[in-house]
Amino acid sequence: MRGIIVVVVASTLLSACSSFTDEDTSIQSVDAPPLKQHLPLGDDEVLSRFSALPARSLADGTCGLFLWLKRDDAPLLFFQRSDTGSADMIFDGSERTLERRTAENAIAFNFFEDQAFDGPHYRVKVKIEPETVRSIRQGIKIESGTLGIRLADGWSASLPVGGVIGCQHPG
Repeated sequence: MRGIIVVVVASTLLSACSSFTDEDTSIQSVDAPPLKQHLPLGDDEVLSRFSALPARSLADGTCGLFLWLKRDDAPLLFFQRSDTGSADMIFDGSERTLERRTAENAIAFNFFEDQAFDGPHYRVKVKIEPETVRSIRQGIKIESGTLGIRLADGWSASLPVGGVIGCQHPG
């Protein structure tokens, strides 16, 4: 028996052009088959291409950066691993691993305040502001930030995010 749940989410996200430098003009296209269907984050040209990530867990001794979209349903939009620096997002129904291109202003471990990533058919810029008092043992709250997305066809959006850097400590 199959049930279909349709979730309609009203959002007040403002899609706007992100500030990208001239080096961002060529975005490579990488084809990958979709893994499974996910509900899009919105219905505009950019958000319709992205979906919420499923819940993530960390292995003992690892850390992760979790970024949620700042809206009522707070979907997990972005997850980054400390060991590789790569990140995960869902684009066009497929979970994709994004390779980091640049990183500035270290926070802790392999996490930075300003980062840029390449994905298939898009580029992502993450700018976050962690809390000033930092304790990796208790987690580091990301008070505010933006996740800028630029598609290969020129559409772009700047999304408000919040999150946490958390670690799974052994036993």
